[in-house]
Order: sequence, then structure tokens, then C-alpha cells
Amino acid sequence: MSRRCSSPRSLPKPPSTPERSGRRPGGHFPTRWFLAIVAGLAACAYTGELDEVPEEVRGVWVTDEPRYADRAFQLDADMVIFDTGESLAVHPLQAIDTTRSAEGTLLELRYRSEGLLYAFDLFYRTDTETTIRFKNQPEITWRRTDRPLY
Repeated sequence: MSRRCSSPRSLPKPPSTPERSGRRPGGHFPTRWFLAIVAGLAACAYTGELDEVPEEVRGVWVTDEPRYADRAFQLDADMVIFDTGESLAVHPLQAIDTTRSAEGTLLELRYRSEGLLYAFDLFYRTDTETTIRFKNQPEITWRRTDRPLY
């Protein structure tokens, strides 16, 4: 048995509800809350001026470690650039913090990539020659080079 669709004229009209009419009980209370929350989050996210990467560690860095022979990275005042051997990845810095420690100066850099926040933490020393060691790979020493990254 086949069914025939009713014509639009024969369908009952849906009841008029506050949601369907575009009006909500109590005015625009949810919209006001939404705007207040967005404004609050924006105010919390603003941290003022971003510190800069210290002058003594700006530049291009390479290592003698064979596993990273084709790798390098560059630190600029407000960005980090990674040379992966195949391409360059440029990341504006979101946060910069420095702390003195026995291992040297800890430089904590934060950057975003594809919506995620990443940490790039390293120690640097300026005793005789400035060197860098990653916090998670302290056995590998990175040295500044004069060769351009790009």
C-alpha cells in the first residue's frame, strides 16, 4: 500500500512557542551572559606586552649531534623557527619566561601550532661561549652559527 504525502495545507500548524517566535522568556538574559563571559575571557587572556627573547640567545643554533645534523632552530625577539630538515616551521611566541638556576638560565618559551600550546624549554649559559641545552635533552649541546636559516 502506498502512502501519499499530505499537502502543506492539510498539516497542522506547530504551536507558537517562545523559542520559535524568536523571543525568550525574561528578555535577552542568555545573550547578556554570553557577552559577559566572552568579555571576561578576553580580559583574562590579555597579559600586556610580551617579553622578548634575551639578546644573548637570539640567532641560529646547530648541534654536532649526528641525529640532528640536518636540524637547526632560530630564536628571534618574539618567535622561534624550527628547521626540520625538510621545511621551516615559524611560530610566534605566546609567552616568555626566564629563571636563573644551577644549570644556567632557564628560558621557557610557549608557542601555538594548529591550535595547541607547546612548551620549548631550554637552558643557556654564557660563561665563555654561549651554549643551549634543551631541558628534555640536557646531554645535547647547541651552538650559535653564522649561517642563515633561510
